[in-house]
Amino acid sequence: MNPDFEIEPSYQIYYSFTSSVDDDEPGLKYINDISIELAITDESGNRLKTIGKARLKIILLTSTEKQGVDPMYIFDSDGLLMEIGEQIYDFDEQAIKEDVLELIDFEISNDDIAVLTSFELLPEYRKMGLGRALIKDIYTRFQSSCDLIVLKVFPLQYNRRIADQEWQKEMEYDKLEKDFEMSEYKLKAFYKSVGFTYLEQHPDLMFLFTSQMNPILDNIDSFEDVF
Repeated sequence: MNPDFEIEPSYQIYYSFTSSVDDDEPGLKYINDISIELAITDESGNRLKTIGKARLKIILLTSTEKQGVDPMYIFDSDGLLMEIGEQIYDFDEQAIKEDVLELIDFEISNDDIAVLTSFELLPEYRKMGLGRALIKDIYTRFQSSCDLIVLKVFPLQYNRRIADQEWQKEMEYDKLEKDFEMSEYKLKAFYKSVGFTYLEQHPDLMFLFTSQMNPILDNIDSFEDVF
């Protein structure tokens, strides 16, 4: 039974898409910024409560190649993207680095990269399988457009720039693990449990190859199956 409702409600995921038209930052035009919310809804589909949030940035490298745009402009438009790009992308060859590609047995056919920049679930809804189901839904929605989903493992309770103070309070970041290394370890364990993998030379990054068979995610069929 859901902790907030007497009758078990339904779950709905809302995706919203943002594209930039800022001429001063040409790289932003090649980033699809996706905001994701997991919400509880009633039988009529009305949203009752947002219980989870995620953020995904799709780097449109295929478009930059066709239009002759230097990918450096894209990665350099955002500090996190640049940090990840310097580890996984060869800017001279304009391709994903070989050590990352060695994680799979075949070449990537789609150069676009999805970066999962945040993933949050309210405390009372954790350890119910909802996080795994949300990751599976993101994987399903974007596996045809991106062969690679990558994230930087960073516990959000250490992020002092979270804009939504009310949401930050609901997340109870102040009650989470205080030891950074232990927090990082727990995050890595969670993402590994939903099918992500990692490289020893890039210990703060984790990877999900959508064109590769993934038995862990394949076994998660729907939100109904997590209860």
